[in-house]
Amino acid sequence: MEENKSLLKEKITEAKSLTTVINGARKDIESIKNEIEALRRENAVQGLVDSENVPLEHPREKELTSVIETHKSTYRDGVGKLKELKVEIERI
Repeated sequence: MEENKSLLKEKITEAKSLTTVINGARKDIESIKNEIEALRRENAVQGLVDSENVPLEHPREKELTSVIETHKSTYRDGVGKLKELKVEIERI
């Protein structure tokens, strides 16, 4: 019984840590999306648009999009691990 309590406490601590990582990734994704939108607005205000009146891509946008993909991967991995932990916790 004491062993189960210790294991449960360990799993819950791990779940809390994963939740922190997941929330951090989500916050970073949102922040970068806002930065990309600001770059797009800046281009539009400066009149940097193509023939269809669509703002041109800012040179930094590709870099930021790549960073978003990295954070999305972290987020997805964390959510998957968290789901697995949830199942393990429910079995204890």
